[in-house]
Amino acid sequence: MSEALYTTKKEIAKRIEVLRMEISFLESINTGCASCDAFDGRGCKRAGGVEPPPEVKAQGCPEWKWDEIPF
Repeated sequence: MSEALYTTKKEIAKRIEVLRMEISFLESINTGCASCDAFDGRGCKRAGGVEPPPEVKAQGCPEWKWDEIPF
């Protein structure tokens, strides 16, 4: 059995707070085409420059990838 990482209520509460912040951040990431590293503003580089349909633009596709740059 591994050694306990959190041994006090304060440590557990802090870890819960940090995890909630991370979940909130992850949920805030827009995974639509506009934030994908393959989208050039009109078309998808992975699809040969074809413009994705509106529903895909809004939700993104399974190939969505983010470069983690917020601008």
